Amino acid sequence: KDDETPGLGKKVREDLFLSDFIGKDAKLVFTVKPDDTTRTIIDTVSGATISSRGVVDAVNKACAAYLAIKGGTN
Repeated sequence: KDDETPGLGKKVREDLFLSDFIGKDAKLVFTVKPDDTTRTIIDTVSGATISSRGVVDAVNKACAAYLAIKGGTN
């Protein structure tokens, strides 16, 4: 069962959500959990927490891959 509001998951593709990542250092590790103070918090799309978390996880993996190739860590 999908707990997200139908149609809202697509909003993670919109600039309003994606702009939270622009200009951030690839060494940062992102999260959607407001109580995780060790990471950079990204606001979720209301009603699309699962999709938001999926994008954040994908960005973290992409940054880690980039840094591995470049020679850094996150």
